[in-house]
Amino acid sequence: EFWTPLQLEYRSGRAFRYLAVVARVARGASLEAAGADLDRVAQEVAREHPDTSTGWRTELRPLSAEITGDLRPFLIGAFLAVALLLAVAVANVLNLFVARMTARQDELAVRRALGAGPARLFQMFLVEALLIACGGGAAGVVAASWGARALGAALLEWLPYPDAIALDGTVLAFACLVTAAVAALLGLLPAAL
Repeated sequence: EFWTPLQLEYRSGRAFRYLAVVARVARGASLEAAGADLDRVAQEVAREHPDTSTGWRTELRPLSAEITGDLRPFLIGAFLAVALLLAVAVANVLNLFVARMTARQDELAVRRALGAGPARLFQMFLVEALLIACGGGAAGVVAASWGARALGAALLEWLPYPDAIALDGTVLAFACLVTAAVAALLGLLPAAL
């Protein structure tokens, strides 16, 4: 993101109001204390400029509440549903991988007889697992991108900022972490069989 200094033009003097302000509460300060301090500043401004600042009030809310609005419980439920879907998908892939390894016991016996050691077999399984996990991870990121767009479009009239539903670096890092964990699990699984 690119930040520039705000160029204010007071076309209507002090009565020109169009900005919403985002601020960080000081470390250790409560939201109530910050709200009381903001009210004190607003009262001082109202005393100094009664013609333009009387009758206005301040409101301090967490940014997350501003972004999600009243849909926070729904979004948490959607997150939990996606997490459950991810767990089911990983369990299914693990199950299929175990079934595939069981069917390949003759091949593994021949490889061992030809001199392939545990490290070589682990390397082979890890490469296969990486290919499977990376393919699934890439498909998941594409599906998540489409799902985020669809969810943002569906909640357009209920969310104050529907553009906030998007894939960012944190989501992609989490997807890569889950992909690597599944690949490692799939690669280590045949060693346990």
